[in-house]
Amino acid sequence: MEVNKKAEELENEMKIEENMRLSKKKAEQDAKVKAEKEKIRLAEEKRKKLEEEQKQKALGDGPNKKTVDFAELYKGLDTEMVQLGAEYQRHSKFMQHELDM
Repeated sequence: MEVNKKAEELENEMKIEENMRLSKKKAEQDAKVKAEKEKIRLAEEKRKKLEEEQKQKALGDGPNKKTVDFAELYKGLDTEMVQLGAEYQRHSKFMQHELDM
């Protein structure tokens, strides 16, 4: 009886040690996966930041940000000069025979 009890205790200790090794191995794999995901996330974040910086640089603070006030630009334009009802005429001799058909 005492021998069986010792055998059970020894078997339980071996199972515990095996479970600890498996847990440690899984934890290492999980840590690698987590580190890889973090690396990908940081690279994506860096790419987005760089894109935003390039966008801001392209817009700039200088003349690229100027806007045009068309009301101010055309305020003195005589409306009789504008021909809104004008017909479109094709001036290309190359395609004129296509239009005549």
